[in-house]
Amino acid sequence: MAKKLLETIHNDKNYSGPTLSYSEQLAIRIAALCHDLGHGPFSHLWEEFVKRGGSEYSEYNHETVSGHVLYQIICSKSTLQSELNNLGVDTNLIRSLILGDAGTVLSQRDSLKNKPFIYEILSNSLNGMDVDKWDYLLRDCLHAGLGASGTSVDIDRFLRFYRPFLHTDKDKGDENESKCWHLSFRDTELENLLRTFSLRQHLHQKVYQHKTVTAISAMIIDALELIEPVLNLRSISMEAFKCQNPDSLNDFLKLHDSLLWDIFYGRGSLSKVTSKDFLPRIQQAQSLIRRILSRDLYTYIDSIYEMTYYAPIVENNSYPHSFNSKKSPDLINEIATESLTLRSMGLGLGPRKSLCYEPISPYYRTFGVTSNNKGKHSKESILTGIFRRLPQDSGIQDIDDLLVTESRFSSNSTLKSPRFYFYTRSGNTFTYSEPLRVIRAYRLYWRRSNSSLKSAISRPVTCLTEAFNRWHQDMIEDIHGGESDQYVNCK
Repeated sequence: MAKKLLETIHNDKNYSGPTLSYSEQLAIRIAALCHDLGHGPFSHLWEEFVKRGGSEYSEYNHETVSGHVLYQIICSKSTLQSELNNLGVDTNLIRSLILGDAGTVLSQRDSLKNKPFIYEILSNSLNGMDVDKWDYLLRDCLHAGLGASGTSVDIDRFLRFYRPFLHTDKDKGDENESKCWHLSFRDTELENLLRTFSLRQHLHQKVYQHKTVTAISAMIIDALELIEPVLNLRSISMEAFKCQNPDSLNDFLKLHDSLLWDIFYGRGSLSKVTSKDFLPRIQQAQSLIRRILSRDLYTYIDSIYEMTYYAPIVENNSYPHSFNSKKSPDLINEIATESLTLRSMGLGLGPRKSLCYEPISPYYRTFGVTSNNKGKHSKESILTGIFRRLPQDSGIQDIDDLLVTESRFSSNSTLKSPRFYFYTRSGNTFTYSEPLRVIRAYRLYWRRSNSSLKSAISRPVTCLTEAFNRWHQDMIEDIHGGESDQYVNCK
C-alpha cells in the first residue's frame, strides 16, 4: 500500500511539491514492512497484559521493540547492511518512521525539513489517515466476511487523490503562522474519507470488541497472569523494550502465539516446574485454556458505556463543527444529533452527520456524556457497586469471581480531535476539523470459577442482572450520600 501511494505521487505529472528521493521512499517501504515486528504473542492484547503489571511497565510499546528487532536484523546481516548503505538508506529514519517520531530526524537532516508529510504516510498522528489503516481495514473486512472494505470505502480513490500540499499552520497560542507540507485529500473525497472511520468504528463495535472477543481476551490474560510468576513474561518484554543487550531481545523473540499450547500441555520451561506454589497456578491456567477450546467462556451479563467528546482545534481557514465543551451533557447529546453543514466549503454536499456522531444503539446503557475529560468511572468502583447489591443467596460469594472489562474505541485513532487537509482542483487548500468521540465500554462477566454445571448458572445470572439493573438505576438517579446497600430480590 505504501509502495502504491509513493509511486502514484511520484508519477503524477501535475504534482510540483517536494519529492522524496529513492532512498527515502525505500526507507518508508521498509518501515511499512517491519513496523509490527515487535508485537508479542496475541498482538495488541500482549501490550495490554504487560501494562497491567503496574506503572513500571506503562512505557512499553511494540513500536520501540520493532525498531530494536529491525536494527538487530540489519546489524547481524553484513550483506544487508552494506546494501542499505550503498542505496543511501538511513536506518535511523526507518526507526523514526516506525516510532512516528519526527523531531530528531527532521532536525538533523536538512533534506527532510520541507517534507514533514513523510511521517503522515505510515502512521498519521494528525488525522489517522495512513496506509496502515487502509491495509488492516481491507484485510479485516475480508476475513470478517464483509468483503473488500465492506464495499463502502474506495481505497483506489484515496491513492489517486492524496497528495502533499502546502498549508498554513498556526499553533495554539502562537500568533506566528508557518507554511507546512501535509498529505491532503482532494475536496471531493470528504465523504469517502469519513466512511473510512465509520467503517473502523463498525469493526470495533462488531468485531474487535465484540462481547465474545472480550471474554476470550479476558480469559487469555487471566491465564497469563497465573503463569506470570513462573515465566516472568513482563520482565522479558520490558528487557526487550529497553534492549540493553541482544540476549534480552532474543528471549522476547522466542515468545509466540503457541504459548497457550505450551501452557496447556506443560511444555518448555513449564515441564520443569516442581514447586508446590506454582503447580496449582499452572493447572488453573490449563483449565482456562481448556474452557476456551470448549467455548465454555466467561458468562456475559451486561454492558454500560461512557462517552467523552473532545472539541476540535479551531484554526484560520478551517471549518470545525460548532462545539461548546461547557455545555451540559443533555445539550451535548443534542449537538450529537445535529447535522453538519459544509456551507463554507462550497462542496455542494449539503447537510450531513459529523463523523463522531455515528449513532449509538438506543439500547445501550450509558453513564451519559462528558466533554474534554477522562473517564470518570473505574472498573473497581463498578464491580464493587454491583457486588454490594447481590443477595447473600445469589451463589456468588467472592467478588473475584466477577470481572469488569474496559474497552475503548473512538471516532478516530488520534489522541486528540483530528485535523484533515484538503485541496481543490484550482489548487486552493483548507483544513477541516472534527470533534473526537471516545467511547469506553464496561462489560460485566461472571468467571464461574466454581460453577461448572449448567443448571447452577441460571440463578446467579438472574441475580447479577438484577444487581446490575439496580446499580445502573442508582447511578442514573444520582443518589446522594453514597450507593444504596439494598439487596435485589432475584427469583
